[in-house]
Amino acid sequence: MRALLFLSVWIFLLVGCGKSGNTTYSTPDGSVTQTQVGSDKVETKVTTSDGKIATVTSEGDRGSVENSDGTKMEMGNTNVDFGDLVYPGSKQDETGAIDMSGPEGKVRSATYTTADDFEKVLANYKGRLDKDQKESVMTTDGNQMAIMSHEMGKVGTSVTINREKDAKETRITILRMEK
Repeated sequence: MRALLFLSVWIFLLVGCGKSGNTTYSTPDGSVTQTQVGSDKVETKVTTSDGKIATVTSEGDRGSVENSDGTKMEMGNTNVDFGDLVYPGSKQDETGAIDMSGPEGKVRSATYTTADDFEKVLANYKGRLDKDQKESVMTTDGNQMAIMSHEMGKVGTSVTINREKDAKETRITILRMEK
């Protein structure tokens, strides 16, 4: 399953805009069919020799992958709502977010940026996940990073705060995994 998902994401990243009509590539391991569906929408279907299928769709700055095992992933400017965990006044990074679900659970992630300094952002998140959250703060060559995590039942949440030396913004990545 991981190999198929990896292949799907790899193809999604490489395909981008494709030719008009259908293009099919075949190997002993399977086939890839790429279809131009609209002016900026491309659908790529990957079929392995054992019948597993992944459908990769890219449209503008968004994309999705759906595998025959039920795994689904959306990438790009996906709407992932983390509610009050989002740092006040931050904006979602232009690289977008990931929303992936499958038979074993769901993973959502988004990155936000703010002009506020690292220490101010770190102070905001101290104890916000839970009073017993795990925290690790590191500074190396002027780069600062903090990771906070908490698991409750079948839900795990982590917040990573990062500010590189001489950067103008602090990056905040929120990750939530549900089993």
